[in-house]
Amino acid sequence: MRKPSSSWIYAPLLVGLLGVGIGCGDADLDSPIVDEEPMPLARAQQGIKGGQFHTEKGPSLGFAINTGRGVSICSGTLIAPNLILTARHCVAEVSSEYVICGESGFGATYRPSNLYISTSPKLFDGDAQFVYAEKVYVPFDGDDMCGYDIALIQLRENMPAERATPAEPRLDIPVARGEVYTAIGYGHSGVGINDSGIRRVLEGSEVKCDGAECVGFTSSVTETEWYGDRGTCQGDSGGGAFDSEGRVLGALSRGAQGCASSVYSGVTGWADWIRVRAVHAAKAGEYDAPEWADSDGDGVHNGIDNCPDVANPEQLDSDEDGVGDACDDDLDGDGVSNEEDNCPFVSNPDQLDTLGKGVGDACDDDGDGIANSVDNCPAVANPDQKDTDGDGFGDACDSDIDEDGVPNGEDNCPYIANPEQDNVCEDESFWGCSATADAPPLTWLFHGLGLMAWLGFGRLKRRRED
Repeated sequence: MRKPSSSWIYAPLLVGLLGVGIGCGDADLDSPIVDEEPMPLARAQQGIKGGQFHTEKGPSLGFAINTGRGVSICSGTLIAPNLILTARHCVAEVSSEYVICGESGFGATYRPSNLYISTSPKLFDGDAQFVYAEKVYVPFDGDDMCGYDIALIQLRENMPAERATPAEPRLDIPVARGEVYTAIGYGHSGVGINDSGIRRVLEGSEVKCDGAECVGFTSSVTETEWYGDRGTCQGDSGGGAFDSEGRVLGALSRGAQGCASSVYSGVTGWADWIRVRAVHAAKAGEYDAPEWADSDGDGVHNGIDNCPDVANPEQLDSDEDGVGDACDDDLDGDGVSNEEDNCPFVSNPDQLDTLGKGVGDACDDDGDGIANSVDNCPAVANPDQKDTDGDGFGDACDSDIDEDGVPNGEDNCPYIANPEQDNVCEDESFWGCSATADAPPLTWLFHGLGLMAWLGFGRLKRRRED
């Protein structure tokens, strides 16, 4: 039998199968862990030995899994109305009965319809109510039993608030050595005691190391995991570990022989993956994504949102500095803050302003003192910004000033809309508005005769005066 650097065991309970005899003790990280014989991946539940019966409504729940060979029991944590955090080995087949990091891997994921989930403190109580899974998510970029033992279950329907309250996963703050946590799970309370399926809580456990910090003590804790001082006999597979504020730190993965320690799949190492799934679950459940997943509610999860606290679904980033325009205090990246920058959208560290009007030369192409971004004729100087038809194009560069569909050069009334080119300004046509081609043929004749008569009357009057 091969002897690995350290041996570990997963622990979902197969109802009716033989329990595994184990004893509990504390691991001392002041000295390296001694290699031991590998322990079989027995279908036996290492329950919360010494834990107290837990009836308080909260995020913890248990579920039964129809594996095709029997029924297993695992635990999980509700982190959103329809999303559960658990261990991957609770929802997927395993490749061997030994957990050897780098060699042991996961097999196919069980069908969601094989999972039966309940928030009842006693899973086998006649009053227990079950809900059903819609989807099961596991990491897509690896299947090693060490480092990838995490999963999310999306429910068919949102969990009623009167039955459970979600816990926030502590995604941005890694666990710290010496930090105290609380474990909750549905395992049996000791070797030979057939009382699994009852939720218990155990307080006062302590974090020994996190990820890379564990190098030198054990080679079987990856960068996405952390190491606890109490063994799997005192926790439950997939069950949550909670900090002093009730935030979930991880899902129980495995433990060494002799019940000397616990390894949890930490949520910080999977923060972006959890956030993505949480945003999708919120859309499926038709509720607003939790703040820890999408703080600003713009549909872009915090892990990739370039303005996580300011809604900006378009994610515009003009200077491509990784900070969205909606929250960037230097939009053009020229080292001058937006409030002081005379060209906030165009980089101009020299702030040159020839006209002295508060608009930098770099963003005033036509030199009229109006920034290009707001100039209605950015290529033609028009300091008055006159816009007769209110179409956003200044008269100085508007090819159809009255917006009647007739270009200025062809329009018989360029400042008054007349798409039919009728003589809409006939009363003042003499002063510049021309008659149209559709006007009566004698129109100009009458105008001419009238003028001649007026001039003739004037001459006759002068002669009489003479």
